[in-house]
Amino acid sequence: MLLTSSVLLTWLRSPAVRQCFATGGAIALGVIAVISLQRPRLARLVDTETVISSAEYQRQAEQTRLNLQLLQNIPTFGFSNLLADWIFLRYLQYFGDDEARAATGYALTIDYFRPIIGNDPRFRDAYLFLATGGSLYAAQPQAADELMAWGLQFMQPQQPPYSYWVWENRGVNQLLFLDEAKAAQSSFEQAAAWAATYQEADTQVAAANLRQTAEFLERDPENTLVRLAAWFGVLRNAPDETTQERVIREIEALGGRVERSPDGGFQLVLPDSE
Repeated sequence: MLLTSSVLLTWLRSPAVRQCFATGGAIALGVIAVISLQRPRLARLVDTETVISSAEYQRQAEQTRLNLQLLQNIPTFGFSNLLADWIFLRYLQYFGDDEARAATGYALTIDYFRPIIGNDPRFRDAYLFLATGGSLYAAQPQAADELMAWGLQFMQPQQPPYSYWVWENRGVNQLLFLDEAKAAQSSFEQAAAWAATYQEADTQVAAANLRQTAEFLERDPENTLVRLAAWFGVLRNAPDETTQERVIREIEALGGRVERSPDGGFQLVLPDSE
């Protein structure tokens, strides 16, 4: 018998079940979640010759959406960080499934990150993927910004370490995808203030660059150089070649150019007029 999401959630919240889960709850929780979220992929592996239709991908996406809603409210019994890690790994699989994404797009990105950030708001590195996936792929920059704003309430300049990155990512998101230069200026100023609390030379350089970015935006909210620099920052942190190609096109649209450096990295070439 298959349990619906509502029945499963009611069952998990019952006092008797909570008591049984007191010591081994995380294991049972993980088994239930794995079975629930893995079912579409397991079904796909039963017959590798089967061509999955667009309708089937859509059905799987809807089931995943319902499962993710369940995971936003499911009791974690003190293992919320582990649950966030597990959902994040599932998101990476979701993001990398090119066939499925060609059929359904990336609309579930925010649905994945709500339970990720909700269970572990200090999961610093997840915010980079949220900013890229939520804005560049899912085209939901406002939802991504709201999640970053919520998570930042639980952070301090050095808790978690280098949390200024989240403020920087938020500023880039506000500048490039929300076209809110004033809000981006404020985020870059906050990022600079948090970065300045570290003594390392490279972090001090980052703080100075962030302050300079905020000053540029204050003087000229439409500054092309700032936007090019922001896109270049996205490029350097792009998780795959597809993202790199998309970002390079955005840089070229602003008149910039990207070249490969001898070490395999990227170099930004500014427009001649600048």
